[in-house]
Amino acid sequence: MRNALRIDTEGTPTLLDLDAPEGSLQVLQTAVDGLIEPVRVSNLFDLYANEEGLFRSDFTINLWAHDMFGVTLLGPVVITGLTGENGETLGLDPVDVRILSGWKIDPSDV
Repeated sequence: MRNALRIDTEGTPTLLDLDAPEGSLQVLQTAVDGLIEPVRVSNLFDLYANEEGLFRSDFTINLWAHDMFGVTLLGPVVITGLTGENGETLGLDPVDVRILSGWKIDPSDV
């Protein structure tokens, strides 16, 4: 299973499965409520945000993304691994899931 984390604007993490039957693109788009925009935030992780987030009056700043990586994004974000050799979105390591979620994800879920 390729894991990702959705982090809402309150900092609440939700574990996502990028291998879900609907496909990783649909998982990412549903998680950010629209079309996705990738943001490389380190040499280990990518964030995905709603590409129209700056224009959405119902979105507020994602303080988790700002505090963790110094990026200003609005609305929920999804953190994943980087992009693989074949262009696929890589999942997060189970330890990274726990650390990035502030240890709020049960280890049996990862």
